Amino acid sequence: MMKKFILIPMMLFAIVAFLMVFFIFIRGLSHPYCNNDGVFETCKADFETINNLMLHIESDKERQTFVLTFEEDKAADIFNFPVELSEEETYSLLQTKNAFFGYDYSFIEIAENRIAYGGEGYVMYVYSKDGKKPKYFYHKGDGVKFSTEYLGDNWYYLRTNYR
Repeated sequence: MMKKFILIPMMLFAIVAFLMVFFIFIRGLSHPYCNNDGVFETCKADFETINNLMLHIESDKERQTFVLTFEEDKAADIFNFPVELSEEETYSLLQTKNAFFGYDYSFIEIAENRIAYGGEGYVMYVYSKDGKKPKYFYHKGDGVKFSTEYLGDNWYYLRTNYR
């Protein structure tokens, strides 16, 4: 009889613990760190503003990377960028940072048929000049396994399959 009284609360505790872990896991999968969840739409105009600049960069290099700097969410700059940013472009660059949720956002890279916005984090936004789905995360042969979400208008959201 005494075992019954001990066994029932232990089973209830186990069920509640299982449900909590299950819901935390499900919540983690739907968290914006894991998927775009419409966040790109709030920053799309800002990405387009910066992307229009990038599309007009002339380079004799196969890949060209521009390093980004941000200061206390008040200023933004592109290191070694060949043109001066206007106030609107600086504001847009700062706003695009919001799409990364604290993940590293430290470069914009122009390569082949794409312009990649990312860093050493787990997510990247890629504009595909030819509209084709990106085949690599950082560079050809990098071995990074990733998932892709099409955002429309040649934009893709990439996230690595590990964190």
